[in-house]
Amino acid sequence: MRYLLLAMITLLPAASSAAQTPTAASEPPRICDGGAEEATVPDPRAHRLFVWPTGRALPARTGYAALHQVFFPIVGYGITDRASLATGTHLVHIAPKGGREQYVFLAPKLQLLASRSLNVSVGAFSLSQVENPTSAGGLAYLTGTVGDTDSAVTAGLSWPFQLDRWDSDVYGRPILTLGGERQVHAAAKLLVEAHYLTGETSGAAIGGVRLLGRGFSADLGIAGALSTGSASCCLPWVNLAYHFGGVPEE
Repeated sequence: MRYLLLAMITLLPAASSAAQTPTAASEPPRICDGGAEEATVPDPRAHRLFVWPTGRALPARTGYAALHQVFFPIVGYGITDRASLATGTHLVHIAPKGGREQYVFLAPKLQLLASRSLNVSVGAFSLSQVENPTSAGGLAYLTGTVGDTDSAVTAGLSWPFQLDRWDSDVYGRPILTLGGERQVHAAAKLLVEAHYLTGETSGAAIGGVRLLGRGFSADLGIAGALSTGSASCCLPWVNLAYHFGGVPEE
């Protein structure tokens, strides 16, 4: 986990200073090479990192259509300023032994605390077969974010579950997640997140950049596995998203 700790050391001071900033207007403007002020593009995906949700909520009457890792389309919508729902499926079959089962993904989210410097939410990731919805399994989670959309640190706990099976030693063991974000350009920010199953000596991490546009965003990263004294790499990670209903202001 040393790579994650190094990333957190880099991001924590920035998040702490951001949490002390009362308004975005007090921040100095970014200056481009020509000497003119460069307007920061708001992050329309501030409600999540690569995979893990932040404590922020998706604003009411806004939504997105995303393609994760090319083969996983997801649509999300803000029902209220505190509650949202996402759903999706897969374009290639992921069942073992050549199975043709189709799975559906659901992700409800509810924000419990909202402020400029601290946001806390709860939610779940649920995956179930279309033909057998009682076999649903996934993660229930609690997540919190300290800082603003310019720079922040996110920490969370999640608990695996499966509706028709509770005998595995994995269920009931929380997964610890740590992540961060740092704006490095008017239209780009760095992202990092890592996940660790308690009681194990290994985990997984993703790091990379989010490119921001008016109504579009693209996450480009590298995922790898972490274990005590070693790390394995690399799996390219690509998320593409179109946002509708407005873009949140800074």
